[in-house]
Parts: sequence; structure tokens; C-alpha cells
Amino acid sequence: LGRVPHGLPYEHLSWASRSGRPALEHLRVEGLGHAWSGGSPDGSFTDGRGPDATEAIWRFFAA
Repeated sequence: LGRVPHGLPYEHLSWASRSGRPALEHLRVEGLGHAWSGGSPDGSFTDGRGPDATEAIWRFFAA
């Protein structure tokens, strides 16, 4: 389990293809509810207490 500083704990699981490239990633944030993780506190349906979901998605597709 990881934790964002002063934030919520989260679990990050990943699976690779046979060639070693990322095939699937799963982030589960405890206590987040129905919100976009890592978003601006000024936004709608965002919660900055979790890991940055946008960054995680970009990192996955860039690999």
C-alpha cells in the first residue's frame, strides 16, 4: 500500500505482457468514493488526497 503525503492510502497493482510491456494497471484508493483521484480541490468530482490519476494514465501509455 502507498499513501499520498497527508492523503489517502492506495494500492497499485500492475501486470505485464509476455514482452514485458505494461498490459494492465489497477489503482484502488481507500476512502476516495466517486471522485477523480489527484485532481484540483477547486474542480468538480476531484479529490487531491489520492494519487494523480492523470499522471498514472499518461505513464501507462508512454511505457
